[in-house]
Amino acid sequence: MIFVLVGCASKKTTVSVYNNPSLTNKVWGVTSIQGTTIEYKNQANVVYLTFSEDYKVHGFAGCNNYGGSFTADGNKMTIQQVAVTKMSCPEFRLETQFLKAINKIGSFSVSKKTLKFYDENGKILLDCMLVEEENK
Repeated sequence: MIFVLVGCASKKTTVSVYNNPSLTNKVWGVTSIQGTTIEYKNQANVVYLTFSEDYKVHGFAGCNNYGGSFTADGNKMTIQQVAVTKMSCPEFRLETQFLKAINKIGSFSVSKKTLKFYDENGKILLDCMLVEEENK
């Protein structure tokens, strides 16, 4: 009986994060990577992330589209199983930095219009800004 109650309590905590309207179904544009501000030459090249309620993350990495899955518990987060298309482009350095950063994510903080990701030591990896609400 205790095992069932503990299992339900853990699942409820996790589900509340995924259904968090502050995080999911929004397009989050990356404004800086490890403290370095990104200056976009073209709006079409904005690096972004979108989290869905079914544990998926997808977006644009600066040159290629990517997708994967994520787990979250409270403010802890990991992104895994990231697959990336293989196009070549001049902004490949930005994409490489972004993809390395998302693989190091250990936690996040979200407010109405900002999202920040940190490594497991609490060092800032990514600053993001709300770009738009995504249609479900």
